[in-house]
Amino acid sequence: MAAYYYLIASLPMLKFNDSPPISRDKFLTEAQKEVAQHPFAQLCSLFSDERAIDHPYLKEWDTFNEEVNSLLAHLRSQRLNFTHKEEVKRDPKLEAKLREIVQNPNPLEAETQLMQLYWERATELSRMKVFTIEVLFTYAIQLNILERKALFTQEAGNREFNQLFTTLQSIIKSI
Repeated sequence: MAAYYYLIASLPMLKFNDSPPISRDKFLTEAQKEVAQHPFAQLCSLFSDERAIDHPYLKEWDTFNEEVNSLLAHLRSQRLNFTHKEEVKRDPKLEAKLREIVQNPNPLEAETQLMQLYWERATELSRMKVFTIEVLFTYAIQLNILERKALFTQEAGNREFNQLFTTLQSIIKSI
């Protein structure tokens, strides 16, 4: 099992409430210098839609994503009084947390809560691991979360909302 002492020690610390201290490209450039070809491909897959699942961590991460997506679809369909045909694997703690998120009336807060849930799960998956590829997987996932979170600004959201609202008003007036 390879250890990535220098790489992990040299990466800036990620904090959920901060901006990303390093870009994805910079992280991958540094990782490519230290990580063998196959683990590097696994690491890169965390930034793409084509996820590798040939590692226990990645399998668990993929399973968690599927559970969250399935439960969210189920809870949202319940909320809208639709029947959800797919059988849902239920983890009571996860379902309770997702129910709280789905019921949040503020979409930005709900999305932030969902990102926090993903952040915490990634941390759990690398707990008790030190200087291993799992730590780098967690770093990649959390960096991805911070990059996504940085895209959300209230000003831009208000601008987009006002633009959509104005467009809808003009469409309604023209009918």
